[in-house]
Amino acid sequence: MNFKLNEAEQKAYEEFISQHKDCKFSSTIGGKISITFTPTGLGDIVIVKCNKCGEEKDITDTSNW
Repeated sequence: MNFKLNEAEQKAYEEFISQHKDCKFSSTIGGKISITFTPTGLGDIVIVKCNKCGEEKDITDTSNW
């Protein structure tokens, strides 16, 4: 199963990353930002999370549902 961000979700994702660029996260394999996709009957719910500070944001674009 493949999941993709559409244009609006990609923009929101990049804004989230920009807001969390100062969160220092020490790991040899990365993992500072997590993206969770939850399939539904209408579309996919997309949640991004900063694993350093714990903030989560729903970036789901429901305009095409």
